[in-house]
Amino acid sequence: MVERDYIMRLVQQLAAALTRIFKLKEQEKYEQALDETGSAFNELLGMSPELMAAFDSATLAQLLGHHQRVKTAAALFRAEGELYQRKGEEAVAQARYQRAFELYLEAAQMQEQSDAECVEAIRLLAKLLFAERIATNYADLMQKLVR
Repeated sequence: MVERDYIMRLVQQLAAALTRIFKLKEQEKYEQALDETGSAFNELLGMSPELMAAFDSATLAQLLGHHQRVKTAAALFRAEGELYQRKGEEAVAQARYQRAFELYLEAAQMQEQSDAECVEAIRLLAKLLFAERIATNYADLMQKLVR
C-alpha cells in the first residue's frame, strides 16, 4: 500500500513537471525549461542529471531501484533531448535520447509484465536515434521487447 501510494505520487509529480516543461517549450523558453528539468531530476529522483551522467544506464537503473523511478528518469532525459533538439544542439539531444532509450529498456526489463508506455517510448526513441548510437546489447533487448 505504501509503495503504491509512493508510485502514484511520483507519477503525479512527473506529470506536473512535464506539463510545466512542455508549456515552457511551447513558449520557446528553452533555458527555463531545461532549468525545470534539472529541478525535476533533483526533486523526483534526488539526483542531478550531471550526477546521473557519471553512471552507465544499467548502473543508474540499479541505483534508482524501482522501474517507475527509472521510467521517470527516462521521461526527463527524453524531455531534455527534445529541448536540446529545439535549440539546434543535435549532439546533446542525441545523448539525452540515447540515455532515455536505454533507461526505458532497463525499466522494461525490471517489470514482470510488458509495459506499453515503455515499448512505445522505445519505438519512438529508436527512430530519433542515430543507429550507431544504439549499443548492441540494447539493440538486442529492443528486438526482444518490441515485436
